[in-house]
Amino acid sequence: MVSGVITIATWLRASWYDPRLNWNSSEYSGIWQTAVDVERIWTPDFLAWNHVERFEKEIRTADSGVFLYSDEWGVYWSRPAVIKLTMPLSVRMFPFDTQTVTMEVGSWSYSGFLQNLTAMAYTINDKKAEGGKRRVTNGAMDLSVFEGDSEFEVEGLPAVLSAFEYACC
Repeated sequence: MVSGVITIATWLRASWYDPRLNWNSSEYSGIWQTAVDVERIWTPDFLAWNHVERFEKEIRTADSGVFLYSDEWGVYWSRPAVIKLTMPLSVRMFPFDTQTVTMEVGSWSYSGFLQNLTAMAYTINDKKAEGGKRRVTNGAMDLSVFEGDSEFEVEGLPAVLSAFEYACC
């Protein structure tokens, strides 16, 4: 077994509720959304544990939009990222082999008691679905815009939530 590196261009998105950032839109002329600097508020701590290079600095820029929503709708953070992940390679059956790439995402600083990471639901365009759109709730990757490659086929899989407890301190 050897290892390799895969580069994934993706969108990292997170949403959460912070009562300190909530307001009643009816008290502020109907303003229900505003954008803030990512450095001015608390943001979740999560990263790919099997990353090759740290990517946090690149995604915590003024270009990454953090949006606040009124009336207890919470905070939404969306930013593009290029992530390099390590992956085991089994080439025993080459060129008919199958490779599995996992992206292990978790918090470096917070336990599951303080930060609950779950897969975020989203909607994709799907010509086969009723109305041309489909809601994805299992954390599967959106491959609708994947351009493909003649050498390999990519299959999306749902997210798997794993919880670990470590003896500490």
